[in-house]
Amino acid sequence: MKTRDEVLANITTLPMLPDIVLKVIRLSNDPRASVDAIVETLRVDQGITANVLRLCNSSYYSLSRPIESINDAVVYLGSKTITDLMMAGFCSEFFSRPVDAYKLDHGDLWRHAVAVATASQAVAQKAKKEEGRATGLEYTSGLLHDIGKIILSQTCSEEFALIVSRVEEEHCAFEDVEREILGFSHSEIGAEIARRWRMPERIIEAIEFHHHPEKAEKDPWLVACVHVANILAITMGLGIGLDGLAVEFHRDALEILHLEMTDIMELTIIVHEQYAKAMDSLQTA
Repeated sequence: MKTRDEVLANITTLPMLPDIVLKVIRLSNDPRASVDAIVETLRVDQGITANVLRLCNSSYYSLSRPIESINDAVVYLGSKTITDLMMAGFCSEFFSRPVDAYKLDHGDLWRHAVAVATASQAVAQKAKKEEGRATGLEYTSGLLHDIGKIILSQTCSEEFALIVSRVEEEHCAFEDVEREILGFSHSEIGAEIARRWRMPERIIEAIEFHHHPEKAEKDPWLVACVHVANILAITMGLGIGLDGLAVEFHRDALEILHLEMTDIMELTIIVHEQYAKAMDSLQTA
C-alpha cells in the first residue's frame, strides 16, 4: 500500500499552474488592483489571452457586440469572470481524462467540475442576499474541489478495488472509506495540489473540507458554498460516477449560508440552466 508521500510524489504528473493565472487570481481579489494591472498581466501570454477571448465571445455571455481585446473583456465581464475563464481553459484537458478508480468515464470529472463551479456561484448569489457578501473564489474552488481524484486514480488502483467493494456493499461515503483504507482522502491530496500551485489559502481549505464544512476555519462561508454545490451536482447526477453514494447536505453549511430546502429546490433549477449553458460554451468556444 502506498504512503501519502508516495502518492504526493505523483503530483508531478499534473501540469504546473502558470504564474500568470495565479497572479490574475490574486489581482482579481485585491480591491486595490486596477483594471490596467490585470490587463497588462494577461497580455504577457497570447495563448491564454486568445482562449479567454474565445470564451468571452461564446453563446454563454450573449454580448451585444464581439469582444476584441483583453481590455474590453476585463471591462465588460470583470476580472473575476476572466479568472474563471482562465481556470476553465487550464483545467479542461486533464479533467477530461477517464478516472477509472472512481468509475468516471471520459469527461465525467470535467462535467462534474463545471457543474460544481457553476453551482458554487449560484449558491453564493443565493446566500449573498442574506450575507451581503461573495468571495469571488467560488468558481475556482468548485472547479478544483475533486482534483485529488486524478492522482489517487493513477497511483492507488490496487487499493481502490477494496475501496469500491466497500462503498458498493455498504453504501457509505467514498471519502470515509478512502481515509479508512488509505489513511488519507482525495480531498487532502487535492488540497496539497492546490498548495503546491500556491493557490490562495481559502481555495485550499475549500478543496480539503468540501465534504466536511464543519472543519473550516479560514472561510467557512466559501467552504459551505462548495459543499452545497457539490451535493447539488451529485443529486442532479452530473458526472458523479460511484462517488455519488451516501451524500447529504451538512446542517452547518446550510446554516452558514442561511439556506432552506425551498432555496435548494430553486437552486436546482438555476444550476441546471446555467450548467447547460456553461458546458455548451466551453465545448464550442
